[in-house]
Amino acid sequence: ICAALFSRGDGQTFHWAFMIIKDDNIAHKMHVVQHMGAWSYQSGPHSFRVSQTLVVLVKIGRKILNHRSLQAGFNTIAYIDGLLAEKIPVNRGSGHFTCRTWFMAAIRGLDDEGHIFISSISGLENELRERAIAVERTRGRRVYAISTCSY
Repeated sequence: ICAALFSRGDGQTFHWAFMIIKDDNIAHKMHVVQHMGAWSYQSGPHSFRVSQTLVVLVKIGRKILNHRSLQAGFNTIAYIDGLLAEKIPVNRGSGHFTCRTWFMAAIRGLDDEGHIFISSISGLENELRERAIAVERTRGRRVYAISTCSY
């Protein structure tokens, strides 16, 4: 599982999402979006190699290996997608709710469930933002930061 930050065009703020890489070009993107004032959860395929707005893609977790994943037909993407859709609330009425606040709540949820192990959630948030800002400074040069987080 990867954290993905997408440019909003100002070099300082970003759209926060999760992606699970399916192959060399396609990932399954999971995020919340705002449309006409209302927030909703969305997921689906994303062509990350040709994305014009993806600035940072950082691996934060590995394939789930537990008693469920050893069962025939287990699908990691469907499992994580369902977990994010069902267990991480989308605050439809809060003025302080953003894709970033949802993402950070999801990080806590995934960490609590043992799907990722983050030693510092605020450290992860700062690292992702700093990497994205650094990449935005090189915009136009098609530099991608695809790496593993320090947290």
